[in-house]
Amino acid sequence: MKRDTASDKDRPLAVEVNWFEEHRTRLLSAHPGKWAVVHNHRLVGIYDTPEEAYNQGLEKTRCENILIKKIVAVDEVLSAPAMVLGLLNAPHNC
Repeated sequence: MKRDTASDKDRPLAVEVNWFEEHRTRLLSAHPGKWAVVHNHRLVGIYDTPEEAYNQGLEKTRCENILIKKIVAVDEVLSAPAMVLGLLNAPHNC
């Protein structure tokens, strides 16, 4: 198991992303195309839709810091510049 590093502490969900990457192959062979919820070094559950993953993830962890990730071989990269979305001056609560 990969341990947290100082740089991980500066990256939200770094622990969860690392866990997912370490287990991607196993998850992909068992649950291709499903949605995984990961929190604090553990798999919370596997779901059919991102909405179900979100709702169940919040209910089971009582925490908003959860990773919801589609189980695919290669992640799809989406690009939405902050200026287009009007986020340059958006308030943030974190």
